[in-house]
Amino acid sequence: MKDKEIRLAEETCDLQLKNIVNADALYQRLESHRKVKHDGIKLPWNKADGRIMLRPKELVLMGGYSGHFKSTIAAQIAFNAVEQGNHVGIASLELPAEEIMEQFGEFAANREMPPMPYMEKVKTSVNPYLHIYDVVDVISPEIALQMVIALVAEKKCKLIILDALMMMNASNDLNEEQKFSQRLAAIAKRYDTCILLVHHVRKPDGVNGEKKIPGKYEFIGTSHLANISSTIITIWHDKEKAYQRNTGNTDDDSFDDSKPDLILFICKQRNNKFEGKLGLWQSNRSRVFCETHHRNYTPRIYQ
Repeated sequence: MKDKEIRLAEETCDLQLKNIVNADALYQRLESHRKVKHDGIKLPWNKADGRIMLRPKELVLMGGYSGHFKSTIAAQIAFNAVEQGNHVGIASLELPAEEIMEQFGEFAANREMPPMPYMEKVKTSVNPYLHIYDVVDVISPEIALQMVIALVAEKKCKLIILDALMMMNASNDLNEEQKFSQRLAAIAKRYDTCILLVHHVRKPDGVNGEKKIPGKYEFIGTSHLANISSTIITIWHDKEKAYQRNTGNTDDDSFDDSKPDLILFICKQRNNKFEGKLGLWQSNRSRVFCETHHRNYTPRIYQ
């Protein structure tokens, strides 16, 4: 900084006095701060309780390799959040909006393509809380930000799922990507909501390939994404095990169903000390992911 710039800062420093607080002011805000850290939207699996939740004011980065059920996990999280009575906004720019409704039906019934009378009951249950951005296309970062603010300011969404970053035309330019993620984080804080941003990780090199569970610095693009996000979750699906199940080779000695079908790797949490892996198993009847290798999942009964 040049002398001239220092003198200018000295002359205008009083403009920043409003942002300097003492311990008394911080104490007055501490109780609400603690509530935010321990409040939020629970994930669909009991094993996640006390370990991770989707907190207000947070930007959550979630991703994995292509075809590793990122969108399915995001949709199951959304369904569970709606069942908790939260307004949820979803921008799934690669899927038709009807497919989201189809997924919700599967999560409710634990079966593929539930009959339409059952789907009507699902619709009635989720309709007050579910808000879908009905666009299947690449959109600009500016439109994406407008959409997010509309969902949070007008629809009062406590969770917004953006699937995926590459469809918001902000991942080709690293500077634009950094600015976009910073603005998402700012919106989450300003509007007291959680924004879940789905993104891809780099395809790994070497002999192990996709056998490697990705970490927080393996997302495509700038490392600022990891630095800006409050929480980071990577998703890894065991493709070798899935192939054995799909081809009926479960009697092979190498098949071990105690090993999870899918891993949620919580590799960063700014507001919780837990970092580690949670294993999930996919239902035999639907796309639902379950707690244990027993693959038990209780369908919803709608009156």
